[in-house]
Amino acid sequence: MRRICSIAILLVFTLSACGPSAPLMTKTSDACAGTTDPGARERFTFEQIVPCLNTVSKVSAFMANNIQRDDAWDAKNCGEICYSPAWLVYQNGVDDVHGLVTLECYFLEKNGWDAFHIGVAIETPIGTNVCGVNTNGTILVLDQDGNTEGSFNSLASSQVLYQSRSDERR
Repeated sequence: MRRICSIAILLVFTLSACGPSAPLMTKTSDACAGTTDPGARERFTFEQIVPCLNTVSKVSAFMANNIQRDDAWDAKNCGEICYSPAWLVYQNGVDDVHGLVTLECYFLEKNGWDAFHIGVAIETPIGTNVCGVNTNGTILVLDQDGNTEGSFNSLASSQVLYQSRSDERR
């Protein structure tokens, strides 16, 4: 026991004689690096990616690069109109317009933004949905494909733009 104690003391003196040790180099990685890149949905779980998509531009980039729009999704998968929760849209990587808008708004709401669904021309067979975001007294609009439009002074002015686009599709 005495020998072990002597070795330990010798070791302490030897190490302290060399001067202070250099600080350990820690490699800090950005947990959000690559969350808007193509393939991010396969590399990040839903829980991991939600806090990373914390700006309108990040959500737009993620949507454009990682989520597909399929206007026949509900008919093929539900047999009627169905509303998937955000986590399921993320998991599938595809949905129709309102599913994509649900995902966009979810990311923004969970990160403190005042985001909401806007139904445009919903009384017609060819309506659409977009995600509205209140920003400094105006409304910024994200469409289902990750494009950003605005700022609009009112909900009505944002709907005029998308109503005209809906009319063009008829």
